[in-house]
Amino acid sequence: MDGSSITAQVYGCIRNGEYSQAIGIFESKLGNFPRSRPALSLLAYCCYHNEEYARAAEFYEELMALCPESEEYRTYYVQSSVKAGSWLDATRVSSSVQSQRMRLLQ
Repeated sequence: MDGSSITAQVYGCIRNGEYSQAIGIFESKLGNFPRSRPALSLLAYCCYHNEEYARAAEFYEELMALCPESEEYRTYYVQSSVKAGSWLDATRVSSSVQSQRMRLLQ
């Protein structure tokens, strides 16, 4: 199966709300591209919508390491951590987001 057909299959699963199926496709292919930002981002999204919040937080944490300037990934990490009940992790990262915003306003 080539890359374009895998992409079409994954987006079809997401469109249809078949997040478990999309996760399975990612898991079978992620070994080929373990640090792929687009793949990790979609995998985190699918985990979140499949109510696998702790796993989503893990993927968003990887994305924060890959893209430290991305406030979006930090925000999604906080949301996932709160849903997973990881209050300490959520507080730690949300505090850094707030600090960064304050520096930008000064």
